[in-house]
Amino acid sequence: MIKLTPARSHWFQKGLSGPTLVFIHGVYHGSWAFEALCSALEPYGYNMACLDLRGHWGEKRLHFSDNVGYREFLSDVHNQLNAIEGQKIIVGHSLGGLLALSSSVRDDIDRLILLATPLPSALSTIRRKVLMRFPLKSLIMAITKNPSVLYHDEKIAKYFFFTGTALHKHHTVALAKIRQQHASYKLFQDLALENFSSTPKTLPSLAIFGANDPSIDFGAISELVKLTRAETHTIQHQGHDFFLEPSGALNTAKLINDWINA
Repeated sequence: MIKLTPARSHWFQKGLSGPTLVFIHGVYHGSWAFEALCSALEPYGYNMACLDLRGHWGEKRLHFSDNVGYREFLSDVHNQLNAIEGQKIIVGHSLGGLLALSSSVRDDIDRLILLATPLPSALSTIRRKVLMRFPLKSLIMAITKNPSVLYHDEKIAKYFFFTGTALHKHHTVALAKIRQQHASYKLFQDLALENFSSTPKTLPSLAIFGANDPSIDFGAISELVKLTRAETHTIQHQGHDFFLEPSGALNTAKLINDWINA
């Protein structure tokens, strides 16, 4: 078995007063996904650190058959948070948002910012949408147990991450990076079994969604709000990765800064 590159964190900006914004990426992504958002937040004067989960950077990437799932990634998050001093605000995208919820028991976390975070109970809705739109690829994925059959298909990746978005050069770069990454089938199995019916403790939370995100519907938003009591905002004409390019990043950064300072 090939040893995966370990989880890591790196600073985008540090040495300032106040808590640190810690960014946790989603599946098929890495810390690279937050570059535009961190740049947009930089003028507001926040300490910012970005995490890469194990197997999401370097040469030794995840394979779909690796025995690495949700609990292993949660361990990565706790280890990286332990290495960052002071109080923290967790900014989690998709899977990263779920990891943020599971980390909220920690005393060093003040707030949660959840970007395009569907609870696992919403995954059945996503699967139905993908099955109806891409039946052959869905069948192949079910047989091979390799999620990359779906996520590495450019048409499906555009649908999932960028639905309703005018494609920008940043999206082209992102699609290339997504195709370099894999996810374990175990992760998807774990998520189906993970219990998010309650959180360790309720923290002030902000939830931001893209209006055209196929993984998010009214039911998914309502469920998350019921669990977290989060303040919610929707960014129009954007999909799952609404913060990836400069204009979406600027809108997201303003929402985050306004909420923190309200």
